[in-house]
Amino acid sequence: PDNAVAVVKAQLEGRITRLFAESGEHLEERPLLPAMGTLLAAAAGDADAADQVSKEALDLFGRKLTGLLPVGFTPEGTGPLRVLVTHPRVQAVEEVQEYLGKALRLPSDAKNSVEYRGVESDSVTVVLFRSEMSLTQVPEARKVLRQWARAKDSEQAQDVLRWRQRLGYRDSWMVSS
Repeated sequence: PDNAVAVVKAQLEGRITRLFAESGEHLEERPLLPAMGTLLAAAAGDADAADQVSKEALDLFGRKLTGLLPVGFTPEGTGPLRVLVTHPRVQAVEEVQEYLGKALRLPSDAKNSVEYRGVESDSVTVVLFRSEMSLTQVPEARKVLRQWARAKDSEQAQDVLRWRQRLGYRDSWMVSS
C-alpha cells in the first residue's frame, strides 16, 4: 500500500507543481505562483521576467515587499545600524538591489551599511541589527535589568518576564552569557 500511495502522491505533486509553478504550453498561460526570483526580476525591470508574471501578481508582490518592514521601524539602541537583505539569486543584481532599496524603505541611518546577498532561496529576508553597544544602551534590556534588580531586593508575585521563561531563581549574577 505504501508504494501505491507514493506513486499517486508523486503524480499529484507533479501536476500541482506544473499548475502552480510552470508556464503552460500556450503563450498566454502563466504560472499561478511565479517563483520569487522571477517576481523580483520583473519588479526590478527585467522584460523577460515581466512576460512570465501577471500584472496582478507583480502589484501584489510590490505591496507585500513594501509592507515587509513597519513604517519608521528602527531597532532600539545607539550603535551603528546594519542591514542584511537576502533575496533569490537573479541575473540583474544591481537593478534588483536598487529596487529593494527603494521598495523596503530602510531606515535612513542604515544607508551606508546595507548588504544584499543573492541566495538559493525563494524568499526575501531583511535583518536589521545594531552593534558595538553595551547592554545598558538598549532600552528594553535596561527595563528588564531594573525589574530584575527590584525583584531581587523585594520579590513580588508579579515579578515575571513576559517574553521568556525563567529557568531558575537562585542566580547570584544579574547578567550572564
